[in-house]
Amino acid sequence: SSLIAHLLEWVGVKACLAGNIGRPMLDCEDEATDWWVIELSSYQISDLVAKPDITVLLNICEEHLDWHRGFENYKADKLRIVRLTSDGKLIASFSDQALTEILRHHPAVTWFNKPGAWQAGATCVFRQCGKPGQRPVSGFEPSAISQNHVDAPASLPGEHNMQNLAAALTVLDEMGLEYPRLDEALASFRGLPHRLQQIGVKNGINFIDDSISTTPFSVAAALQSIGSHDLVLILGGMDRGLDWSGFAASVSDCPPHAVITIPDNGQRIFNCLKAAVDEPDRGLHAAGALKEAVVLAEKLVPENGYILMYPGAPSFPHFRDYEDRGQQFAKNSGF
Repeated sequence: SSLIAHLLEWVGVKACLAGNIGRPMLDCEDEATDWWVIELSSYQISDLVAKPDITVLLNICEEHLDWHRGFENYKADKLRIVRLTSDGKLIASFSDQALTEILRHHPAVTWFNKPGAWQAGATCVFRQCGKPGQRPVSGFEPSAISQNHVDAPASLPGEHNMQNLAAALTVLDEMGLEYPRLDEALASFRGLPHRLQQIGVKNGINFIDDSISTTPFSVAAALQSIGSHDLVLILGGMDRGLDWSGFAASVSDCPPHAVITIPDNGQRIFNCLKAAVDEPDRGLHAAGALKEAVVLAEKLVPENGYILMYPGAPSFPHFRDYEDRGQQFAKNSGF
């Protein structure tokens, strides 16, 4: 959402970033905005009254199951946005198997991560051919195909960010916008606080804050970005009953150097990893609190290694919010 808003502003479109990110919607003035970029959670979509011009769906994964009371309810509530977009443009990831199955009969999906469209690589986005004859949206004319390969800037590390970039460029294409000097536009983008944010280096050790992470799915994505070599991983937070077996399987071949779990779901994660993962070089550990976990991590981390606080769960009830959790991680780490 931040990336879409940034690119729209870069090409001269007045965009307002709102919803769960940016300004609260009630604090936004209509007349100062050409386009709204609104980030919504699945539970907000469940009773949303709106007709989006463009909807972007990135994935279907277990999230907010405590609120939705089960995965099927979550999926139904999130996919309600598809019906609300009946008169608009629907953009979705072809690499997400759940979405491709659910939307296989939808008459008008624009896919990314599909041959011929923008696709995410490990360190770039690319497309094999252009998309002539695009339908313009809200008065914009179709853009010329000016660039088919874009390398990742420093502010967008990892394949999951390339997924975001592929989605954002697809949005601009569907709006019919040209985006000259794309490399400059991306170089000026700043990643989100608490999202794979390097907060400092101490005694050669890199401290990385990803407090905004609330799902096992996002933890796996982060490890794909930075690897697990020489990494001490701090996991855990509010227990919403999510299944960590998929995450455990994804790291079983190459586990982090050490894993430290924290309450409240730390024991659940610990047990899941214990059953599925060969013992990391410096083991699996359960800490009673974040401060204790940081102290232990500094003892376990190898020279020039990484300490990554990537909880994969909400911050409640031990912190005010994810920002507070990230700030406490930085403070306990000496920054």
